[in-house]
Amino acid sequence: MKVTPASVEITKDDYDALGKGVSAAFKMFTANRIERNPTNKVGVIISLNTEDPSDRGRLENDLVAELREYIARSGLSDKFNIISLKPDVSAKIDNLSKADAVLRSSRSHLIVYGMIAKRSFNNEPSYVCRLRGIVRHVPITGEVKKRLGEDFDRSLPGRVVFPQGQEVLGFDLTREFLSLTTKFITACAALASSDYDFSYKLLTELWSELETMPADKREYDPVLSEIYKRTKLRLSEAAHKNLEVIYARYQQEEDENILLESEEYLETLRKLDYDSYSTRQMAAMVLYLRGLLPDAIAQLEGIVGAPDTIWRYNLGFLYAKTGRVDDALEQYRKATQVALHPYTARDLDVFLSREIDRSKTDPTPLRYLRAVLNYKAREDYVLAKKDFELVLSSPSIEEYPEIKRLSLKFMEGIKSAGH
Repeated sequence: MKVTPASVEITKDDYDALGKGVSAAFKMFTANRIERNPTNKVGVIISLNTEDPSDRGRLENDLVAELREYIARSGLSDKFNIISLKPDVSAKIDNLSKADAVLRSSRSHLIVYGMIAKRSFNNEPSYVCRLRGIVRHVPITGEVKKRLGEDFDRSLPGRVVFPQGQEVLGFDLTREFLSLTTKFITACAALASSDYDFSYKLLTELWSELETMPADKREYDPVLSEIYKRTKLRLSEAAHKNLEVIYARYQQEEDENILLESEEYLETLRKLDYDSYSTRQMAAMVLYLRGLLPDAIAQLEGIVGAPDTIWRYNLGFLYAKTGRVDDALEQYRKATQVALHPYTARDLDVFLSREIDRSKTDPTPLRYLRAVLNYKAREDYVLAKKDFELVLSSPSIEEYPEIKRLSLKFMEGIKSAGH
């Protein structure tokens, strides 16, 4: 396994015992009583050694205590538990196997371990802090596990060097790295295990914190730059996952108010300059519910490289609602050239039926669109025939010559097919 800049191994609860590492951890636990992490918190173990015993107090006070204070300031004390191991225990954690065993013995989720030593660096007495880490979460797939390991590997500095005359600044920098990495990797682990709400909350707070930093600090420090870039990516992903959950609830409960819950996530994606097909679809639905039809149309018109034609059905509907009937017919003509999944076609039929029933304007264009949907996409000629007859008998049919012409043509096809 690659160990630069940081050695990382992702583990799962159901891994087999790790041989000698477990044995060593058991001896350490019985001899030193490693703190057990509460089941309702994310356990974070900090295990940093010092060659000079006199540095241990400073390490405990300036780094671990600051990390605990940082968690408290962030309002996450009820979510995180910071555990600092005793010196005798920390001294024995010198490889990934032992670190993993201690992690599981304490029932924690993340461990950062390493050594802070005094060395000469560029002919100057300095502190050299070497860090490694392991993250453990619920069982996840191999591909997700690999990505999570990469996130940790890139966000944890393998080495931090600072002159001995700048200990305060150096320890503060190390604490900052650890606190940012802790929040980032915990959010990524939550995202990997489908805890999208918690992941989104952590990533939003982290993004806000990173945004308040001086731009040059974010851009020129390689670790901060990597955390910043990956936080943006994972926050986009978490917001998008939450949108998927909301849409699934909407489909199940058929309550349009559920869709309005997506506004926060859509706003986050807008700020991140995140653009995707599904995001534009969701944004268009929310804007329509808010009565902002031109904005909803603009969302759908901006779609490029769509994987299906559902957006064309939606855009055709919005064109019809705003009086752009010819444009609506063109979108439906293009949409029906591609096969539609039966469930999707049914959902579109239900939506159009609801809109027709509560329409306060002439429903003829919408009824025609439903007829075309049933004829072309669902091949339900009975329902299509019924709608085409209603369209042709509408008192306003002469206002829509193209709808009249096409309806008569479809009726001829239905008649010749024996329906």
